[in-house]
Amino acid sequence: MAEIEVFSMPYNARGNPYFLLWRRALEAHRGEAVLREVPRQSVFLLLLQHPWTSPRRILCIHWPTVLYGSRYALRSILRLCVNIPTLFALKALFGFKIVWVLHNAREHDYPHPRIDRLGRFLVALAADGLVAQQASTAKTCEILYPRKKVAYIPHSNYGSFFGPLAQRDPALRERLGFASGDIVLAALGAVRPYKKIERIFEAMRAAGADLDPRIRLWIAGGGDEGYLQKLKALAADVPGTVFGDAFIPDDRMASYAACADYAVFYFDDSELTSGSIQLSLSLGLPVIARDIPGAEQVRHGRNGYVFRDVQDLGALLRALPGLPVPSQEAVAASIAPHTWESAAQKHIALWKALM
Repeated sequence: MAEIEVFSMPYNARGNPYFLLWRRALEAHRGEAVLREVPRQSVFLLLLQHPWTSPRRILCIHWPTVLYGSRYALRSILRLCVNIPTLFALKALFGFKIVWVLHNAREHDYPHPRIDRLGRFLVALAADGLVAQQASTAKTCEILYPRKKVAYIPHSNYGSFFGPLAQRDPALRERLGFASGDIVLAALGAVRPYKKIERIFEAMRAAGADLDPRIRLWIAGGGDEGYLQKLKALAADVPGTVFGDAFIPDDRMASYAACADYAVFYFDDSELTSGSIQLSLSLGLPVIARDIPGAEQVRHGRNGYVFRDVQDLGALLRALPGLPVPSQEAVAASIAPHTWESAAQKHIALWKALM
């Protein structure tokens, strides 16, 4: 049987190892499926491309804004008007199957939410298969889209991509501004509005005088300078907040993560899958996260702690010094079964089922 040609949008994403590791895992399955790049990330050019080398074709869409995203509303609408009909033409003329991997419930920080809602509705209409990375999302999709094939494929761990688990380097921790007895909560990854770091400030304020002075919030990432300045102004009355390096190289990620005691994430409801949570758990760093689908792999008391809202996080922070800290090894082991190889096998099983 001929291998399945899978065209991925996007094929790569700068600074995000997800696609690199996904491609590597799929390379081991040549003969069953081959992953290809959409020419210039344009479905219209894909429609025009010839000759076709296989009658078994999948278009795999990870972020629907590759079809309509722009900061300009008019350009977003024009792209939508060109690309959505092209999706249906690919299906009708060339027998493409469309698979949508649901990373987000809506696009993070996208300035045109109505266009996003319309775009997501139309992509869902075109899709033959859906990939949910959380069990709850898979159940929701099965109810909303009973005629589509839904696959539950958890986000894979990052394993040793960033190196082995690192022991804490006291000198590095001191250079970052932390004392040996501090309880460091790291907000890892790019600093963006959808991560709602402001809510963590509110929780620290809500904890009030009962907040242990050893608790330090380390915002360890870069972002838009205007937004960072806004956060710094909001943090002026939040004792213990440290804004760290704007960029941490991949080969230093493990040693930097080892300087923290926990990673902490709030996130708005657009988040379904968090690479930052996966990264933290992969590096053996316990996670404190809001109880959303994207935090599915955080197990309360086993590899971190979950909370419901600002008040709940404030209560958790007050209690944190007395709670057991999960070990590096236990945290990393908690997501070890979710490998890129197992994910590749499940993706291929879905693609074959669609054929």
